Amino acid sequence: MRNVWLMAMAGLLTACAGSGAKTEPAVSKYLVNPGNTQRVYEQWHYAQAARVGDTIWVSGQPGAGAGANDIEGQTRAVFTRMKAVLEAAGASLDDVVELTSYHLNIAELDKVGKVKDEFMPNHYPAWTAIGTPALLMPDALIEIKAVAVVGSGKRVQVVTRVPAAATP
Repeated sequence: MRNVWLMAMAGLLTACAGSGAKTEPAVSKYLVNPGNTQRVYEQWHYAQAARVGDTIWVSGQPGAGAGANDIEGQTRAVFTRMKAVLEAAGASLDDVVELTSYHLNIAELDKVGKVKDEFMPNHYPAWTAIGTPALLMPDALIEIKAVAVVGSGKRVQVVTRVPAAATP
């Protein structure tokens, strides 16, 4: 009797599986480590970026290590690195929707903003700037992380209020 019950359940499950029941497609997560950054991944166990679907999370890019000792030079180095990471992930700086920056001297925010505008002249993402007493790399004056949505930079509208038809 038990075998009959098991066979009946197996038949029912098979029938249900073929009845048009939908399953969610598998979501892939891609860890992005362009150029010579694979060493960072292996040593510190983090990726320069992670992409799931059209969303990319870029790890904090430090200003140190580029030979610059001033905030403008380090900020340029950060955005140059970020651009390379985004391109390796299939996006661009125009696709950035959010920035978070960490500053040893928050009073230099205006200088950082001017350099940011050099790299992002046509679109300004949401931005949070945080003053901090220290960063991981001792010589770093700044570190910036980002979130990007692939393709979102192609059509940007600046509004004071999102139209009702566009909201979910």
